[in-house]
Amino acid sequence: MRALPPRFPIPPPRCLCGAGAVLPGLLVILVLSSLAAANPAGAQSGLWPGGARLLCTVPVTYRIGHVDPRFGLDEAQFAATVREAAALWDREMDGPAFVKARRAELLIELEFDERQERWHARQEAAESLNAMRDRYDQLVAELDGQRADLRDVRQRYEQFAAAYRIRRDHYEAHSRFWQRQEDQRPGAPRTRAAAVLQQLLAELERLADAEEQARERFNGSLAVVRSAADELHDKISRVNEQFSQHREFDKALFTFVHRGGVTRRSITVFQFDDKADLRQVLAHELGHALGINHVADPAALMFYLVSSENRGLTRLTEADREALVSACGITNASRSAPAFESEPRASGAAR
Repeated sequence: MRALPPRFPIPPPRCLCGAGAVLPGLLVILVLSSLAAANPAGAQSGLWPGGARLLCTVPVTYRIGHVDPRFGLDEAQFAATVREAAALWDREMDGPAFVKARRAELLIELEFDERQERWHARQEAAESLNAMRDRYDQLVAELDGQRADLRDVRQRYEQFAAAYRIRRDHYEAHSRFWQRQEDQRPGAPRTRAAAVLQQLLAELERLADAEEQARERFNGSLAVVRSAADELHDKISRVNEQFSQHREFDKALFTFVHRGGVTRRSITVFQFDDKADLRQVLAHELGHALGINHVADPAALMFYLVSSENRGLTRLTEADREALVSACGITNASRSAPAFESEPRASGAAR
């Protein structure tokens, strides 16, 4: 079963405009491609070497082989997931399609190689980029707050400046009249008006200092945001360069050998994202173990590729049932509920 390389889209940083400067928006689209692996001709075709069809003999006996601990699963957990995957095919038949046995013709294993290792590296890169993006968004939010503070201080300054100009013009217009009054009676309005002007002027000077400090804080934060945006852009470029060289890859491989009247089949899983993904991959490969070929319907379980149309599939499609009928002669394929329930997929866990 093959898979397309995942994409980890990250929204572009916002355009920051302030203090006469504009920070250009960055296109932050991370394309993480997967490792291409060789697929032996006919390995998943359900055909005997030489073109003879693999016979569908049920139940197929299976056993669990090597389970590499680097996947984070023990043998019991892996065996339980195999049983869940097999249950999907069981429901389409009168009896079980697969039976676990010590001496079995089908060996099912988990083999850790560069495919899963590369997937882990992509996940780590995505988490790192998401953390950087969160930090960037936090810095932008802080910058927005400082921009609002600067705007408020400037607005108060302008209000006091307007009041000061009105008071000053009034003072100048009545200064001579108040001067004559003071000559006759000290403590007239001229003295009181001058005191009010001094108070307004002192407040204006305080607001001017506050505005200058707010502007300095804003410009300092703007420089930090610009640096964070450059760092994020550089990180994305490095990750894209690291992971963009590979395309489709095999998540698992079904093989079989027929010698001396004995058939030996094996399923080896190389990569999966989570339990739901592993279950779907196993169900697909178990279909091959029944002698079913790939089907043309992209929404089907037995389609050769995992895509948005069949990801998370929990039941057979009509194309899968027709393939089962063709391979095994099953004529009473069930249309009942799915054999297992789907689980929520983690954010960003794309194939």
